Amino acid sequence: MDAFDVDQVLFQYARAAKELWKFCNMSDPEFVARLIRDGDREFVDWWELGAPKER
Repeated sequence: MDAFDVDQVLFQYARAAKELWKFCNMSDPEFVARLIRDGDREFVDWWELGAPKER
């Protein structure tokens, strides 16, 4: 990987972490834990959510 590829991966990681953080803090922590435990939400690909948008 060159420096630009590494920069892209770090950028996507930061965005994916932000999306996951928003989800985990969207409401009451017990409610979110129940959603995750019970599988009420389909699998969310946080990595893809962090991908840069096409221009």
